[in-house]
Parts: sequence; structure tokens; C-alpha cells
Amino acid sequence: MQKALVLAGGGAKGSYQVGVWRALCELGWQPDIITGTSVGCLNGAMFVLDQYEVARDMWLTIGDSDVMTLPEERGLSELHQFLQDVVKNGGLDVTPLEQIVERVLDEDALRRARIQFGLVTVERRGLRARELTLDEIPQGMVKDYLMASAACFPAIRAREIDGVKYLDGGYSDNMPFGLAKRMGAEQLLCVNVDGIGITRPNFSGLPTTVIESHWDLGDILRFQPQVARRNMELGYYDTLRQFGRVRGTAYALRADARFEPELAAFRAEYAALLLRGS
Repeated sequence: MQKALVLAGGGAKGSYQVGVWRALCELGWQPDIITGTSVGCLNGAMFVLDQYEVARDMWLTIGDSDVMTLPEERGLSELHQFLQDVVKNGGLDVTPLEQIVERVLDEDALRRARIQFGLVTVERRGLRARELTLDEIPQGMVKDYLMASAACFPAIRAREIDGVKYLDGGYSDNMPFGLAKRMGAEQLLCVNVDGIGITRPNFSGLPTTVIESHWDLGDILRFQPQVARRNMELGYYDTLRQFGRVRGTAYALRADARFEPELAAFRAEYAALLLRGS
């Protein structure tokens, strides 16, 4: 059965997906297909290349200024001028992020990989969705389309490719179930990070499991290593929960029959607290 990992967009919340990937590797769950939108496709490309350590270390070290060009801390007049320039230029400059993508992306290796890969971006004019597999992306252009998929306009500038301006794939499909099915998926494992965008109903008809956090994963455009570390841990344990390795909703408790009496006592005490609170 062809298994697909579907990674939603969500900016800085995407660190959660790295924790999911860590758990999947430990569980021996390997996808045949990965599709992603925005940060989901950036993470997905690294997952296809088996670059867990690269993805982990990147998320644990990057800050806001490593992703986008921001002003130095100055007075209100300088900040006002910076914001005027952002509006004038159509969004923030993400050259630093592009440099990271260029450093870690090996397009030839991506095309040779066993795992199929696809992404979603949107043409700015007419908001026409473009769901693209690697075979549908011209040679040497994968980095451009990855950046196009992550162009979260108006906060981030539209990405121009061959005279066409593209926007974040979340403008059309923030969780590309349909693309995964078109690529041959028969089973979906979807990772939702509560990003801004259009998440279409899942009409694929395929068996689907969704991994998502009980907790808030932070701001979309705030890249902070300490938040990324926490998000990765949440993604790791939420994935283990879906596969029955741990129990709980807000917290993860080891699924081991030896501890069942203690868990039962905990549940009873917690239920009593809820009753007293009501």
C-alpha cells in the first residue's frame, strides 16, 4: 500500500513536523510519497533527502533574522521607514531563508530519491493553484518553486518565476491531500500545524490519520530556537500517541500495562478534581 506523508503549511510552527519525522523514523514508518505546502514542502524536501539531523539543527539555531531581513533595533522613525519599504516592495525579503534552502537542497539527489515529492503554490494573478510533482518542475528550478510555495504574501514577497508571480500554497490548499492521491497514495498521514490558509475537506476517500498538537505552537513568523525545541518534542510524542506507543491527550504517558494501576488512580483523581471544579 502506497503511504503518503502530507505536511501542512504554518511558518515557524513547522518545527513540529521535525518531531513527527523523528518519531516516524524510530517507528520504522516510511512514506512512499511526501506532499507539502509552504513550510511543509521545505521540511518535506529535507525528509525525502533523509536529512533529519540537518532539519533539526536548522530549526534549533535559526532566529527571525536568519529567515528574513529585519531592521536593527533603532528609533521609531527608522522602524517606520522599514515598514514603508516592506509595503512598497510587496513584503519582507526572505533572502536569508533562500540561502539556507540553497545550502541544504541537493536537487539531483531529491530527484533520485525513492520517495516521490510534490508541492503546492499559487499564481498571484487569478489565484490559480499549481500542484506540482518533481517531474512537473523544470530541471534546476526546484529551489524557486519551494520558495514560491512558502511566499506567505503579503507578509513575504511573491516569488517570480519566468515572469509569473507566485504566492504561498496556502492560498489554495494548505494540506494537499488531493496531490498525494494523484501521485498514487493509498493511505494518508497528515501533519496539521494550525497554519493560516485554506484547508480543503478531505475528499480523497483514502484512510487518513491526522497528527496535530493539543497545545498552541506559537506565532507563524516568530522563529525562536526554544519554541522550536518544544514543538519538536510535542510532534514526537503526538506521533507516538497516534501509533499507540503512549497515551493521553494533553500529556504523553507511556503505554505499558505495568503502570495501569497508577494511570487508573491518576484518572480517578483528575476526574474528581473536575467534578469539584464544576
